[in-house]
Amino acid sequence: MPRSKATAQVLSSVFAPAASVAAICMLTALVGARTVLEGVTWGLIGALFCSAIPMTIIHVAVRRDRLTDHHVTRRGQRWWVFLCCVVSVLGSLGLALLFSAPATLVWALITMIVGLAVVGIVTVVWTKASMHMFCLVVLILLAAAMISPWWIAALVVGVPMIGYARLALDHHSLAELATGAALAVGVTAAALPTMPTSFVQ
Repeated sequence: MPRSKATAQVLSSVFAPAASVAAICMLTALVGARTVLEGVTWGLIGALFCSAIPMTIIHVAVRRDRLTDHHVTRRGQRWWVFLCCVVSVLGSLGLALLFSAPATLVWALITMIVGLAVVGIVTVVWTKASMHMFCLVVLILLAAAMISPWWIAALVVGVPMIGYARLALDHHSLAELATGAALAVGVTAAALPTMPTSFVQ
């Protein structure tokens, strides 16, 4: 494998949607928790349902030849993966509501469900929006809103990096990457006004 392809593969794996989603769960749990232990615990629970379980389903499906690869590069195979993700996030949301998880995590889980629905619909009816781009941009925007506005500068590095990786592997077109980024900005912008404010930035 050429070095450029190998680098692109590493970037695609390190910054896979599952990694960004796990980071979103940890971030939103920590900023809204009363203690670090509470935040880490809820962050791990969120990451389990929103990241680990969906990825396990995907890997099992690949092994059984139900999916071509763990990045689900074929558009026609994505609809049921989105459905599995929504069901798993709903499970996490149910636990979060039942056991009084940090409000910011509950808000993030609801936003995830909306985001999955939006990206899923766009993918099914129009084009294969990049989930790598979508999840990374959402993560950076949330970090900017919850930690420091300076995090917005990470877009300057993150967006070209993921764009390069996905294009080099021929997994997405420029239009699909742009769609993923645009949807991320749109969903986050729509959700931010409803974000709980009972945490210290």
